[in-house]
Amino acid sequence: MKINKIYFIAVTVMFALFLTSTLFAIDEEKAVIKITGLEGKVLVKINPSSEWVAAKVGMLLKKSDEIKTLEDGKAHLIFSDKTGFLMEPNSDILVELPIVEPYEEPAAPERDPSYAPQNVSESQASKI
Repeated sequence: MKINKIYFIAVTVMFALFLTSTLFAIDEEKAVIKITGLEGKVLVKINPSSEWVAAKVGMLLKKSDEIKTLEDGKAHLIFSDKTGFLMEPNSDILVELPIVEPYEEPAAPERDPSYAPQNVSESQASKI
């Protein structure tokens, strides 16, 4: 009976740890911007708050969050697609949309090797 109780507690603790780590992972997946460097005064407004607070390196910004640099401030940001951006003094960003994968041109369709274009004279082309 005592072993069953210990087993139950162990399984419960493991489940709780798994659930907690999953919740934190989901938050990072929703993140659009990570603050990786700061200089001077930089403020953030984390939705749903309407209060501006000092930005900190490592903060994650999501949709509807805002960041602004004051006249002596700069912020280095990394977007979810791993591109970087330097905010200059007196600038602000409202995070609107999550960043998606970069667009890639679709591959050209394969051509039938038996098809070969034929030369057409001007008189034949005018009939087409």
